[in-house]
Amino acid sequence: MAAGVFATVEKSSLQHRVVAVKSYKAQHGRLVKRHCERELRALRAIRANSELHAWEHHVIYLLDVQKNPSECNLLFPFYDKTLLDLVSSCDQIFAFNAVYQLAQGLDFLHDQGIIHCDLSPSNVLVDSTNNNHMVIADFGCAHFIMQHVTDDSAPSDMEEQDNEEIGTLIYKAPEHLFGSRLYAPSTDIWSLGCIFCHLLRGDPLFTGESDIEQIGQLVRIMGPPPTTVLNEEMCRYPDADKLIFFGDPADHDSSSSHCDDDDDDIISEEDDSAEYADLMAMISAQRQAYANLLAVPYARPLIQGMLNWSVRNRLSTSEIFKLAKDRDDNQIEE
Repeated sequence: MAAGVFATVEKSSLQHRVVAVKSYKAQHGRLVKRHCERELRALRAIRANSELHAWEHHVIYLLDVQKNPSECNLLFPFYDKTLLDLVSSCDQIFAFNAVYQLAQGLDFLHDQGIIHCDLSPSNVLVDSTNNNHMVIADFGCAHFIMQHVTDDSAPSDMEEQDNEEIGTLIYKAPEHLFGSRLYAPSTDIWSLGCIFCHLLRGDPLFTGESDIEQIGQLVRIMGPPPTTVLNEEMCRYPDADKLIFFGDPADHDSSSSHCDDDDDDIISEEDDSAEYADLMAMISAQRQAYANLLAVPYARPLIQGMLNWSVRNRLSTSEIFKLAKDRDDNQIEE
């Protein structure tokens, strides 16, 4: 059995086949109920006319729903692994293949107006007996394109979720770290970029434990958002002023990869404490990790295109397909 924040998943059987049963318990309160109903809305909106159709498009297929007053059970095909189980043992070929498969799944979802909003390795199921075929699962955070979480079109029992945290922090797009509640395909593309980096290096690139800490890591590793992004996009975010903790973006060269050793903007060099030394060592290691990722053949345009401060300028799924295909074609020629 696997236990998540909102539900438990158990292996079971249905009509002589092995299935996964995801159980939402009514006793766990309204937040769990909203999560369950949000997942059901998304799953029912996915236009997959068969299990095979969903499988071919790399999304999970809902086999059945069983409800009673105390719980709601969602039945799915059983997969023996999650992507998180394979992170520590995968190679670069696996990482590129995973991005290609997941981009296909996102393309299918986005074409139907569905934003996953919580794409992470633990929410990707893998059939290790079938060439590591992957499907996107867990739609409890899903929204429809550009739908505000307090939009009038949302069910009445979802109106109080304005302060609800959506997504997994270390894979969350920066606009949502700054309080935006508008979800678009770019939301998932950022998460896919974080997953790609995670697969390439075996550990997450960003590891913040709060929104502020995560923002700080983005600024220190990638550099601050360009002034144009700050003025044209980020000024609309409710918590854009969080950036004041990390210096004035106008003082930075946003075109650099920000992997140098100039840290005057982060912390005073007059502080020679052990805490300062530890912080500087961590920053240096994170920047070097980012530089190493950009040096992986064919990875730079994917990483910089997916992990882009600008919502408007992140790669589309079709662009990800092309970059992944270019890599395969070049490797064949070599």
